[in-house]
Amino acid sequence: MMVKTTTLLFLCTVLVGITTARKATIGVPSDIVGLITEKSVECIAETGADVNILQRIFNWQFDNNKTSKKFSFCLFKKAGFSDDTGHFHKDKILALYEKSDKKEEIKAAVDACDKIAEKNPLETMYKVILCFFDKTPVLLEVKLD
Repeated sequence: MMVKTTTLLFLCTVLVGITTARKATIGVPSDIVGLITEKSVECIAETGADVNILQRIFNWQFDNNKTSKKFSFCLFKKAGFSDDTGHFHKDKILALYEKSDKKEEIKAAVDACDKIAEKNPLETMYKVILCFFDKTPVLLEVKLD
C-alpha cells in the first residue's frame, strides 16, 4: 500500500510540474491564420510536404528532415515572417505578440535567436525556430474554430 501511495504522490507531483511548466499562449489573429493557411498550400505544392504538416507546425512540432525544413522556410518567407537567410523579420514576429504582457522577454528571445547562422538558410530557419520555441515565454496558439 505504501508503494502505491508513494507512486501516486510522485505521479501527481510530476503532473503538476508539467502543467505549471507549460508556456503561456496568445492567439494568432484570424487574418494571419488565413495568410498562413493560404501560403502553406503554395509551399506544400512547392516542397512536396505532407498535407498534415501545417497542423504539426500549429502544434509547434517541427520535424528534422529536409522536406519539413524546406516547407518551414517557404512558409515563413512567403508569409513575410523571415528573410532569405532564414532569420525572422523581428518587427513582423513581435507584432504577433502585440497583446502580450511579456513583449520584452519575447524581443530578447528573437534577438538571441537572430545570432544563429548555419550552413544554409534552411538549417538556419530550423535552428531559429527551435531556439525561439525554447526561449520565448509565450507561444502562439492557432485556434481552428
